[in-house]
Amino acid sequence: MIKCKRILRRTSAPPSVYETRAHLDIYIPLAKSQTSLLSVTIVMSVIMKLLLWKPKGLDNLPLWTPSLTLPFSVYHAPQQPYVATEKKRLRDREAYRRNKERFENREATQQPADFYWPTSRWSNDPTWRAKRLEWQKAYDAIRNQNEALKMRQILKNWVIRYSWLREDMPWQSHRPVLYDERTEHYCVGCKWTRPGGRRVYWQSLVNTTEYLCTRCYIPSKDPDWNKIMPEGYEDVRDMKAMRARKEQLDASEAPSS
Repeated sequence: MIKCKRILRRTSAPPSVYETRAHLDIYIPLAKSQTSLLSVTIVMSVIMKLLLWKPKGLDNLPLWTPSLTLPFSVYHAPQQPYVATEKKRLRDREAYRRNKERFENREATQQPADFYWPTSRWSNDPTWRAKRLEWQKAYDAIRNQNEALKMRQILKNWVIRYSWLREDMPWQSHRPVLYDERTEHYCVGCKWTRPGGRRVYWQSLVNTTEYLCTRCYIPSKDPDWNKIMPEGYEDVRDMKAMRARKEQLDASEAPSS
Protein backbone atom coordinates (compact mmCIF):
# COMPACT_ATOMS: atom_id res chain seq x y z
CA MET A 1 0.00 0.00 0.00
CA ILE A 2 2.93 2.34 0.72
CA LYS A 3 4.38 1.69 -2.75
CA CYS A 4 1.04 2.55 -4.35
CA LYS A 5 0.87 5.88 -2.50
CA ARG A 6 4.32 6.85 -3.74
CA ILE A 7 3.30 6.10 -7.31
CA LEU A 8 0.21 8.27 -6.96
CA ARG A 9 2.23 11.22 -5.63
CA ARG A 10 4.79 11.14 -8.46
CA THR A 11 2.25 11.06 -11.31
CA SER A 12 -0.31 13.57 -12.47
CA ALA A 13 -2.79 11.01 -13.82
CA PRO A 14 -6.21 10.77 -12.30
CA PRO A 15 -5.93 8.93 -9.01
CA SER A 16 -8.83 6.67 -9.84
CA VAL A 17 -6.78 4.86 -12.52
CA TYR A 18 -3.81 4.19 -10.27
CA GLU A 19 -6.01 3.34 -7.33
CA THR A 20 -7.78 0.79 -9.47
CA ARG A 21 -4.47 -0.65 -10.66
CA ALA A 22 -3.10 -0.71 -7.15
CA HIS A 23 -6.20 -2.53 -5.91
CA LEU A 24 -5.84 -5.08 -8.71
CA ASP A 25 -2.14 -5.69 -8.00
CA ILE A 26 -2.82 -6.25 -4.33
CA TYR A 27 -6.24 -7.90 -4.13
CA ILE A 28 -6.10 -10.36 -7.06
CA PRO A 29 -3.47 -12.57 -5.30
CA LEU A 30 -5.43 -12.10 -2.11
CA ALA A 31 -8.60 -13.29 -3.84
CA LYS A 32 -6.77 -16.35 -5.16
CA SER A 33 -5.46 -17.22 -1.71
CA GLN A 34 -8.93 -16.75 -0.21
CA THR A 35 -10.41 -19.09 -2.87
CA SER A 36 -7.84 -21.83 -2.17
CA LEU A 37 -8.39 -21.43 1.56
CA LEU A 38 -12.14 -21.71 1.06
CA SER A 39 -11.75 -24.90 -0.99
CA VAL A 40 -9.52 -26.42 1.70
CA THR A 41 -12.04 -25.45 4.35
CA ILE A 42 -14.85 -27.12 2.40
CA VAL A 43 -12.84 -30.31 1.91
CA MET A 44 -11.94 -30.47 5.61
CA SER A 45 -15.56 -29.92 6.64
CA VAL A 46 -16.67 -32.80 4.37
CA ILE A 47 -14.00 -35.07 5.83
CA MET A 48 -15.01 -34.19 9.39
CA LYS A 49 -18.66 -34.86 8.59
CA LEU A 50 -17.74 -38.28 7.21
CA LEU A 51 -15.65 -39.07 10.25
CA LEU A 52 -18.34 -37.93 12.68
CA TRP A 53 -21.19 -39.57 10.76
CA LYS A 54 -23.20 -42.30 12.49
CA PRO A 55 -25.88 -44.57 11.05
CA LYS A 56 -29.43 -43.98 12.15
CA GLY A 57 -30.28 -45.81 15.35
CA LEU A 58 -26.65 -45.73 16.59
CA ASP A 59 -26.62 -42.22 18.00
CA ASN A 60 -25.65 -43.42 21.46
CA LEU A 61 -22.42 -45.03 20.28
CA PRO A 62 -19.22 -43.13 21.08
CA LEU A 63 -17.09 -41.79 18.28
CA TRP A 64 -14.19 -43.81 16.84
CA THR A 65 -15.67 -47.18 17.71
CA PRO A 66 -14.12 -50.22 15.99
CA SER A 67 -17.41 -50.95 14.23
CA LEU A 68 -17.41 -47.53 12.54
CA THR A 69 -13.70 -47.05 11.96
CA LEU A 70 -12.22 -50.27 10.60
CA PRO A 71 -8.44 -50.33 10.12
CA PHE A 72 -7.20 -50.37 6.56
CA SER A 73 -3.76 -50.93 5.13
CA VAL A 74 -2.40 -51.45 1.63
CA TYR A 75 0.58 -53.40 3.01
CA HIS A 76 0.37 -57.17 2.79
CA ALA A 77 2.87 -59.13 4.82
CA PRO A 78 4.57 -61.97 2.93
CA GLN A 79 2.98 -65.34 3.62
CA GLN A 80 5.39 -67.74 5.27
CA PRO A 81 5.02 -71.46 4.44
CA TYR A 82 4.13 -73.81 7.27
CA VAL A 83 7.30 -75.44 8.57
CA ALA A 84 6.73 -78.49 10.75
CA THR A 85 9.40 -77.80 13.34
CA GLU A 86 9.88 -80.09 16.30
CA LYS A 87 8.19 -77.55 18.59
CA LYS A 88 5.11 -77.41 16.34
CA ARG A 89 5.00 -81.20 16.07
CA LEU A 90 5.11 -81.49 19.86
CA ARG A 91 2.34 -78.90 20.20
CA ASP A 92 0.15 -80.73 17.65
CA ARG A 93 0.68 -84.09 19.37
CA GLU A 94 -0.15 -82.63 22.76
CA ALA A 95 -3.33 -81.01 21.41
CA TYR A 96 -4.30 -84.30 19.74
CA ARG A 97 -3.89 -86.31 22.94
CA ARG A 98 -5.60 -83.65 25.05
CA ASN A 99 -8.67 -83.55 22.80
CA LYS A 100 -8.78 -87.34 22.73
CA GLU A 101 -8.76 -87.52 26.54
CA ARG A 102 -11.43 -84.83 26.75
CA PHE A 103 -13.64 -86.75 24.34
CA GLU A 104 -13.20 -90.10 26.09
CA ASN A 105 -13.93 -88.55 29.51
CA ARG A 106 -16.65 -86.09 28.56
CA GLU A 107 -18.64 -86.57 31.75
CA ALA A 108 -15.60 -86.39 34.05
CA THR A 109 -14.22 -83.25 32.41
CA GLN A 110 -17.72 -81.66 32.21
CA GLN A 111 -17.62 -80.99 28.50
CA PRO A 112 -20.71 -79.55 26.73
CA ALA A 113 -23.11 -81.94 25.07
CA ASP A 114 -22.13 -80.81 21.57
CA PHE A 115 -18.39 -81.30 22.16
CA TYR A 116 -16.92 -83.82 19.77
CA TRP A 117 -13.46 -85.06 18.96
CA PRO A 118 -12.43 -84.87 15.27
CA THR A 119 -12.82 -88.62 14.79
CA SER A 120 -16.45 -88.46 15.95
CA ARG A 121 -17.37 -85.61 13.60
CA TRP A 122 -18.87 -88.15 11.21
CA SER A 123 -21.68 -88.91 13.67
CA ASN A 124 -22.05 -85.39 15.11
CA ASP A 125 -21.96 -83.10 12.07
CA PRO A 126 -24.44 -84.10 9.32
CA THR A 127 -23.47 -81.16 7.07
CA TRP A 128 -19.81 -82.11 7.17
CA ARG A 129 -20.73 -85.78 6.69
CA ALA A 130 -22.70 -84.99 3.50
CA LYS A 131 -19.82 -82.95 2.09
CA ARG A 132 -17.40 -85.71 2.98
CA LEU A 133 -19.53 -88.28 1.16
CA GLU A 134 -19.64 -86.11 -1.96
CA TRP A 135 -15.87 -85.66 -1.83
CA GLN A 136 -15.35 -89.41 -1.33
CA LYS A 137 -17.53 -90.25 -4.34
CA ALA A 138 -15.61 -87.82 -6.54
CA TYR A 139 -12.29 -89.17 -5.27
CA ASP A 140 -13.37 -92.78 -5.87
CA ALA A 141 -14.33 -91.91 -9.45
CA ILE A 142 -10.87 -90.44 -10.05
CA ARG A 143 -9.12 -93.27 -8.23
CA ASN A 144 -10.85 -95.96 -10.28
CA GLN A 145 -9.43 -94.37 -13.44
CA ASN A 146 -5.87 -94.23 -12.02
CA GLU A 147 -4.21 -97.61 -11.56
CA ALA A 148 -1.68 -96.29 -9.04
CA LEU A 149 -4.32 -94.70 -6.79
CA LYS A 150 -6.53 -97.77 -7.00
CA MET A 151 -3.67 -100.17 -6.25
CA ARG A 152 -2.47 -97.99 -3.38
CA GLN A 153 -5.75 -98.48 -1.53
CA ILE A 154 -5.97 -102.18 -2.44
CA LEU A 155 -2.45 -102.94 -1.25
CA LYS A 156 -3.01 -101.04 1.99
CA ASN A 157 -6.16 -103.08 2.68
CA TRP A 158 -4.25 -106.30 1.96
CA VAL A 159 -1.52 -105.33 4.41
CA ILE A 160 -4.09 -104.67 7.15
CA ARG A 161 -6.09 -107.85 6.49
CA TYR A 162 -3.57 -110.58 5.66
CA SER A 163 -0.64 -111.32 7.96
CA TRP A 164 0.95 -113.78 5.47
CA LEU A 165 1.19 -110.90 2.98
CA ARG A 166 3.26 -108.89 5.43
CA GLU A 167 5.49 -111.68 6.71
CA ASP A 168 5.89 -114.33 3.99
CA MET A 169 6.02 -112.39 0.73
CA PRO A 170 9.41 -111.67 -0.93
CA TRP A 171 9.35 -107.89 -0.77
CA GLN A 172 12.19 -106.25 -2.66
CA SER A 173 12.99 -102.77 -1.29
CA HIS A 174 10.56 -102.23 1.62
CA ARG A 175 8.39 -104.48 3.74
CA PRO A 176 5.01 -103.47 5.20
CA VAL A 177 4.71 -102.86 8.93
CA LEU A 178 1.32 -102.82 10.68
CA TYR A 179 0.83 -101.32 14.15
CA ASP A 180 -2.12 -101.94 16.46
CA GLU A 181 -2.32 -98.20 17.16
CA ARG A 182 -1.25 -95.14 15.25
CA THR A 183 2.50 -94.69 15.49
CA GLU A 184 4.61 -91.73 14.46
CA HIS A 185 7.53 -92.30 12.11
CA TYR A 186 9.49 -89.83 10.04
CA CYS A 187 8.69 -90.42 6.35
CA VAL A 188 11.81 -90.17 4.20
CA GLY A 189 9.72 -89.37 1.11
CA CYS A 190 7.51 -86.69 2.69
CA LYS A 191 10.33 -85.46 4.94
CA TRP A 192 7.69 -85.01 7.62
CA THR A 193 6.26 -86.73 10.68
CA ARG A 194 2.48 -86.85 10.59
CA PRO A 195 0.92 -85.75 13.92
CA GLY A 196 -0.98 -88.68 15.39
CA GLY A 197 0.94 -91.16 13.22
CA ARG A 198 -0.25 -93.99 10.95
CA ARG A 199 -0.86 -97.70 11.29
CA VAL A 200 0.79 -98.80 8.04
CA TYR A 201 4.37 -97.98 7.12
CA TRP A 202 6.91 -99.40 4.71
CA GLN A 203 10.25 -100.19 6.33
CA SER A 204 13.42 -100.14 4.27
CA LEU A 205 15.19 -103.51 3.96
CA VAL A 206 18.56 -101.78 3.61
CA ASN A 207 18.22 -99.32 6.51
CA THR A 208 15.62 -100.47 9.04
CA THR A 209 15.44 -97.00 10.60
CA GLU A 210 13.96 -95.46 7.44
CA TYR A 211 10.23 -95.57 6.71
CA LEU A 212 7.90 -94.55 3.90
CA CYS A 213 4.18 -93.86 4.03
CA THR A 214 1.91 -95.65 1.57
CA ARG A 215 1.52 -92.50 -0.50
CA CYS A 216 5.29 -92.23 -1.02
CA TYR A 217 5.80 -95.97 -1.49
CA ILE A 218 3.22 -96.06 -4.32
CA PRO A 219 3.43 -92.71 -6.15
CA SER A 220 0.47 -91.61 -8.24
CA LYS A 221 2.64 -90.93 -11.32
CA ASP A 222 4.85 -93.51 -13.03
CA PRO A 223 5.01 -96.16 -10.29
CA ASP A 224 7.66 -98.85 -10.69
CA TRP A 225 5.72 -102.06 -10.06
CA ASN A 226 8.89 -104.13 -10.39
CA LYS A 227 10.06 -102.59 -7.10
CA ILE A 228 6.70 -102.03 -5.43
CA MET A 229 5.23 -105.53 -5.70
CA PRO A 230 6.91 -108.64 -4.28
CA GLU A 231 9.28 -110.60 -6.46
CA GLY A 232 7.32 -112.78 -8.83
CA TYR A 233 4.08 -110.77 -8.30
CA GLU A 234 4.89 -107.69 -10.40
CA ASP A 235 1.84 -108.09 -12.67
CA VAL A 236 -0.66 -109.10 -9.95
CA ARG A 237 -3.48 -106.61 -9.27
CA ASP A 238 -6.18 -108.59 -7.40
CA MET A 239 -6.28 -111.04 -4.51
CA LYS A 240 -7.50 -113.97 -6.58
CA ALA A 241 -4.47 -113.72 -8.85
CA MET A 242 -2.26 -113.17 -5.78
CA ARG A 243 -3.38 -116.42 -4.15
CA ALA A 244 -3.05 -118.36 -7.41
CA ARG A 245 0.46 -117.02 -7.98
CA LYS A 246 1.46 -117.86 -4.41
CA GLU A 247 0.26 -121.45 -4.77
CA GLN A 248 2.08 -121.74 -8.06
CA LEU A 249 5.38 -120.42 -6.67
CA ASP A 250 5.12 -122.48 -3.49
CA ALA A 251 4.52 -125.61 -5.54
CA SER A 252 7.52 -124.88 -7.77
CA GLU A 253 9.78 -124.26 -4.77
CA ALA A 254 8.63 -127.38 -2.89
CA PRO A 255 11.17 -130.23 -3.04
CA SER A 256 10.12 -133.00 -5.38
CA SER A 257 9.63 -136.40 -3.72
